[in-house]
Amino acid sequence: MPRKGTNHNNSGAGISHGEKQQGRKSHKELEEDPVRTLYTSRVTDGPGYVAIAWSMKDGDDGVLMEQSKVLGKVSVYDADCAALVEGLTAAAEAGVKILHVYCNSHTLVNQVSGEWKSHIPKRTRRLRQILEKREQFELFSIERAENHQNVYTASLALEAIRKKRVEVFFKRSKVDVPASQNDDYSSGSLKNVEECPICVEKVSTTGVFRVKGCLHWFCVSCLTQHVEIRVKSNQVPVKCPQDCSNFINIDQCQNILSPELFEDYAKRLTEASIPESERLYCPFSDCSSFMSRPPPSAEASTSGAAVVDSAECFECHRLFCAECLVPWHADMTCEEYKRLPPGEREADDIKLKTLASSKKWQQCKKCRRMIELAYGCYHITCRCGHEFCYTCGAPWVHKRATCKCALWNEAQLLRTHPHGVAPVRRNVA
Repeated sequence: MPRKGTNHNNSGAGISHGEKQQGRKSHKELEEDPVRTLYTSRVTDGPGYVAIAWSMKDGDDGVLMEQSKVLGKVSVYDADCAALVEGLTAAAEAGVKILHVYCNSHTLVNQVSGEWKSHIPKRTRRLRQILEKREQFELFSIERAENHQNVYTASLALEAIRKKRVEVFFKRSKVDVPASQNDDYSSGSLKNVEECPICVEKVSTTGVFRVKGCLHWFCVSCLTQHVEIRVKSNQVPVKCPQDCSNFINIDQCQNILSPELFEDYAKRLTEASIPESERLYCPFSDCSSFMSRPPPSAEASTSGAAVVDSAECFECHRLFCAECLVPWHADMTCEEYKRLPPGEREADDIKLKTLASSKKWQQCKKCRRMIELAYGCYHITCRCGHEFCYTCGAPWVHKRATCKCALWNEAQLLRTHPHGVAPVRRNVA
């Protein structure tokens, strides 16, 4: 195993270690001591979910000790320091004398090895603690871990986060889980364990998500991925994965979704609750926010004449035409605006259409939003609910194509979604 990094004479971060400890073993004696390898990892999965893990292995890559925990809201640097301190402490208490460390923090590796100095007081204190721990070993070295080297410890940290999410889910749902069953779940006991119908993994029945109404259950990880894929493809409300008539209540799954995904799900549910004829989307390419169509102006209501109203975007506060969905054209009807030469129209409108043509984007004929297909099949479902062929723009009726275009291109289809192959549409404008 390569050994590079630090020796005990490095000062590291401008901090003096003091005199070298007396009573060090000779090189011959050290050769008789087994070399231990310490791996440390830190994983972040949304606000409040920062987990650390460490594992110590022997020369045959066998795991001797390991530990993982969720720290909560701490900085990435503090989490990396905590993982290293806990691993070094355990190694010293176990009597390890020769230790090589693989750490996933580039900054920490350089500071511990003396290549970089820390000028931040809080970090200096944490670094001093690590350097003091380091002095307990006869030989010590540290280097940056490659991704494949820390897969095991990273999986430990992810598992700690998953268990924490399950714990929070039950706590907020006010579900009383017996302590004995909790112990079974945490320790991996085969008591009360069944297979998740999606991933077919063994899951404790105390750590699953049950859909209200049908009581179909799934492991938290699979259910979260199912909701994410459906929300991103605008298939809301999200149906039970067993394809029964029940839907997944947004309040029920709040505790297992990331804040960003939960907010996105809530917005799309609000959007779906408004009739398609009343939906509006900001036409500006850097916004595209959803809103409901404003009521007719007083002038239109009293005169009965066709009066074109302007709408103000709730997000960017720019005006646009609520009828033809282009930047607001004051003192001009929609037909007059459309008859204008391209050079006299709004610059952003021209720029968007030019870009759409070069990128081969399609425009929804119902709400006129520009849509880019990132990967997946050519059957598009727009945010407004309109379904059409991405190749020619022909509508789909009752889930069937009205054109003879190919449904997919193999190269496009195999651009895989992180959780499996799934079509993704990007609303451009």
